[in-house]
Amino acid sequence: MKWLDLDKKLQKSGFKVFSSREFQAITGVSAVAAKFILMRYTKNGLLLRLKRDLYLAMNRPPSPWFIANQLLTDLRISRWKPPCPTMD
Repeated sequence: MKWLDLDKKLQKSGFKVFSSREFQAITGVSAVAAKFILMRYTKNGLLLRLKRDLYLAMNRPPSPWFIANQLLTDLRISRWKPPCPTMD
């Protein structure tokens, strides 16, 4: 799949950050083909791999806040507090 065709499909879908499964749905390719297409365009610098199975197109990067929100979806807030230093 050529980059121009792929870029048009990604732009039309509205996804700014996408997983390989979303990429498959957008392009209609198999899982194996999607893996190799994502690897090829990541290596060429047209896509950026944010983390395992999360990509974005370099020609239309979203805001840093949007990227951070996508990266930290599994963030958990803990009630643990560090121990207070004792006064000697």
